[in-house]
Amino acid sequence: MKKITKITTAFITAVTILSLTACGKSQLSPEMEQAIKDLDSYCAKHPVCLRMDSMEYPEQNIIYDFTGDGSDDIITGIMFGSGLVRDIVIVYDVANQVFYTIGDEKDSYVIQEFDDGLLTVERYTYPDKYSTGKIAFYNNELVFRKITSREYFENLDKESSLEDIVEEIGPYGIRGSGIIYHVWKLDDGTEAHVVFNSKGKIEMIYIIDGDNSERIYKREH
Repeated sequence: MKKITKITTAFITAVTILSLTACGKSQLSPEMEQAIKDLDSYCAKHPVCLRMDSMEYPEQNIIYDFTGDGSDDIITGIMFGSGLVRDIVIVYDVANQVFYTIGDEKDSYVIQEFDDGLLTVERYTYPDKYSTGKIAFYNNELVFRKITSREYFENLDKESSLEDIVEEIGPYGIRGSGIIYHVWKLDDGTEAHVVFNSKGKIEMIYIIDGDNSERIYKREH
């Protein structure tokens, strides 16, 4: 029942926002205008299809190099089907004209936020399980990673490489200039900031809560 309510609310919100923003779209390049038409055509291939909206990006055309190939992609979501309704997230690789999707009969994904290159989604798993996490582009596919807890970093093998951590929990943000901090958002609203040394080993791990910083690991030399 909760799923039906969420879908109905999302549908009404999407239609309302689309009607309000139809005349106020930001200027896009001809290539991106065509890419958006391609996305609409892709959506039209699905039964009873609606391009979805997020609160921050009401037109659901998030333009960002999500695949990391140096060219902008478009990130969007669609809801389709009658009876069995599905929400999926699409990354359209405009340069290569490839659609990457995540979502199926069992798992649905709705975009919640896009910040610093990180795509936060809510996953619904049939029949009544919800979880929040990140979608990453990994090994040429979209993968879902749950938001991680402080305990993960406390118990982490400190010989783990950046690639090891990304494979387990997904992408990160970057902070700092002289010292580079690799940042993961945690499930309690805090952040883990990890510093790697020149050999690619974990040097320090901090837990950041607003203006408070707690160092939970420092490599002994």
